[in-house]
Amino acid sequence: MFYADISIQSTSEKGKGVFANEFIEEGRTIEMAPMLVLPEMDNELIDKSFLYNYYFLWGEENKQKAIAL
Repeated sequence: MFYADISIQSTSEKGKGVFANEFIEEGRTIEMAPMLVLPEMDNELIDKSFLYNYYFLWGEENKQKAIAL
């Protein structure tokens, strides 16, 4: 597993986020995780489900959604 010295903190403007506690060089892998890529045709259903809070936009045009496992 790859990771940098990171922490999860809360901010007043944007809520929780992941922050670096050390300088991270460009191109450095900080974590590897499998992704579940959801089909574009299911976007409307996904937005109405509990998965809405867990996905990231994915693909070249951000038309797909993915969940990091």
